[in-house]
Amino acid sequence: MKYLTEHSTRGATDLFTLVIPCGPENRGGTPAIHRRYIIMKHRGFTLIELLVVIAIIAILAAILFPVFAQAKLAAKKTTSLSNVKQQGLASLMYANDYDDSAPWQDTNSNNDAGNGLPLGWRDPAAGSNWCQDIYPYVKSLGLFVSSAPDQTGNGTYNYDPAPGAGNASYEFNGALIGQSMTKASSPANLIQLTGEWWTQDCASVKPEVANWWGPTGLYEVSIEELGSTFPGAGSGQKDGDVYAFADGHAKFLIRTNVQPYNYGCNGDLAMWGTDMPLHQGIIPGNYWWLQCPYDITQM
Repeated sequence: MKYLTEHSTRGATDLFTLVIPCGPENRGGTPAIHRRYIIMKHRGFTLIELLVVIAIIAILAAILFPVFAQAKLAAKKTTSLSNVKQQGLASLMYANDYDDSAPWQDTNSNNDAGNGLPLGWRDPAAGSNWCQDIYPYVKSLGLFVSSAPDQTGNGTYNYDPAPGAGNASYEFNGALIGQSMTKASSPANLIQLTGEWWTQDCASVKPEVANWWGPTGLYEVSIEELGSTFPGAGSGQKDGDVYAFADGHAKFLIRTNVQPYNYGCNGDLAMWGTDMPLHQGIIPGNYWWLQCPYDITQM
């Protein structure tokens, strides 16, 4: 025989005491032996409790999501830095095999080699370019592409999704194109390669030699696409990037910490008639520095 003897409610749990007789019934004055069991009956969460849990989850998400985003950006930066370093080392190996000469590209007639062609800089019609020159030393098309820059292009320079197409997220320093690598007076300060903020199908040279300024002229030392892939801390602006140098090392630099002489410039830069100091940091923005003399032997 089973019967309930007690009932009580404590908070969100209903408690029942179940008495189960055991042994002989109360016969002849012999007391019955009983066992007592507690049965727990749980109720569901209330609406307020659910709202509190949801609010806690929302607060944690608001705290953690920016951390995850920063970690993702840091991973992209590390990968891009590795890419540009390997390209820089490949350039040095190329020079070792070709009489100490850096990769070659005609910056007057073919500064953006492969732009708009079916296979980008790998297309047979692209002509000689720095990407083609160092490709045998890296043997990976993915090494030329960073996941950090925009791949939608700007209408003129665009990413080529075709299988086997050549794309690039980095640009070669025109002051070093075709030059003897041992001519640089300060290779540890001379930039070889710079990241750019979009990925395009061509092998680009920036800054480039401008034939209308003479054989020693450079321009586009500070153009918005150059050295501005990663946003600076708290600024919200694209003002930092990865750089490979002529001695083989690579590092991340804030754009304003890069100076014109790092590209081989050896005189003041004239911007729309205003002279800018050689050792001034490159400022954020889109400034086409003009009439810039350069000489990598006089850094």
